[in-house]
Amino acid sequence: MNYNLSFAIGLPVFNEEMAVEQAVSSIDKMLETIDIPTKIIAINDGSTDSSSQILKQLANKFSRLVVVEHEKNQGYGGACFTGLKTAYDLGQDYILFMDCDLTQDPQYINSFIPKMREGYVLIKASRYAKEGKVEGVEFYRVAISWVGNNIAKILWRLPLRDFTNGFRAIRSDHFKYLQLKQRGFSVLMEEIYYLSSVTKNFVEVPYTLTVREKGNSSFRYTPKVFWNYLRYPILSFFGIKPKFPEEISGED
Repeated sequence: MNYNLSFAIGLPVFNEEMAVEQAVSSIDKMLETIDIPTKIIAINDGSTDSSSQILKQLANKFSRLVVVEHEKNQGYGGACFTGLKTAYDLGQDYILFMDCDLTQDPQYINSFIPKMREGYVLIKASRYAKEGKVEGVEFYRVAISWVGNNIAKILWRLPLRDFTNGFRAIRSDHFKYLQLKQRGFSVLMEEIYYLSSVTKNFVEVPYTLTVREKGNSSFRYTPKVFWNYLRYPILSFFGIKPKFPEEISGED
């Protein structure tokens, strides 16, 4: 499949007043070098700081920036679904999600484009693909992530190795299959659970994960976190598929 391609960068924002201007500016600068129709969809997820006001000011400066407001916080999962639906409504073929702290270098956007042109439904940046790697992250976090992702790979039997990476592109016409309930980062696994029930048209691109520049991640590994992540490949392994409304049929 060869798309006459357009895509949006999805930027979930929650209390990012110190980072959001740099994020939008850096991403927009990168998109200026790409001869493809693009947008930046910033989802302000009920921020209680000045993120909303900053985004409104930035929208006057950057023509490709679209700001969507959540009156109340809906979590990372809710912000991602809103971004995906907005991309579809705006006629964008894909949405490529990035973090507002720019943990993902905007230069990596280029590596997604050839895969988008081929029509893949889900394109994941992967630390574990050939030429992918991790730099500056504590060893125990790397080890736990590696083990968890390998368990998911064995259970799911999909052409992916890095299931928990949030740097990914989704074909926007598949938003209707995502009956998402998870609010946190385990939505990344929930997405795959729903999408893999209708298609296996997934691919990875290599990516180098680096440590956050400011502060430490608040993410903590707990039994509940492990369950929220692994429940979806376990359900798939035992052949338990999600139920879709009657008007939605599988494809691809």
